[in-house]
Amino acid sequence: MPAGSPMRSIHGTAYVLSGRCLVPAVSDTGVRGVIDPFVELLHNVAVPTFPSASNLGKSPAPRHDSRVQRMSPAKPPLEPKWAVILSLGAFPGGLLPVAAAHLVFLVPLATALLWYALVVYFVAAFSWSALERRTRHAAIRGNNAFVIFTVCLLILLIIVQDEHEAFPTWATVLLVVAGVAGYSVMGIHGVRNFLRWRRGDIGAGG
Repeated sequence: MPAGSPMRSIHGTAYVLSGRCLVPAVSDTGVRGVIDPFVELLHNVAVPTFPSASNLGKSPAPRHDSRVQRMSPAKPPLEPKWAVILSLGAFPGGLLPVAAAHLVFLVPLATALLWYALVVYFVAAFSWSALERRTRHAAIRGNNAFVIFTVCLLILLIIVQDEHEAFPTWATVLLVVAGVAGYSVMGIHGVRNFLRWRRGDIGAGG
């Protein structure tokens, strides 16, 4: 408040004579209470920084993410020890169903042994082809191709065949050829992965 300015009180509010007008008298504490929040707000505003002329054209320093360091290397879909366990377990494990099918359900021994060989092949071939993601995906694609071919063939037979007509021989031959072509993929990759495992190329830590 300027020195020597007369102060008057109207209805409890102090006024100061400024020239010919009366203005409310504001103390230093009141002014500071209004200005201080704005000063604190300005201090909290982040000021953008620009690179200096010497740093122009340089790539920023790489940021090290702790989450990347904690990530472990990708594990194979199946470890070699599990491929060994599944392969060896399929041979003796399938003999009991073969005996039960032949003795209890009177299935011909040749038919039971044929199904036994197919199951052992599928278990061993797929388990060894699953040591790597690339070979496992190839085996799955071979299986999917055979399934799609079989469904399309059955739809075709439903359309072209008469009712109660026997399953044609040419369709059986096509199914056998498609099955050999589709499921031989997992067998080839399974043998390759087995040989690589024996040489120590894959699964060295397993």
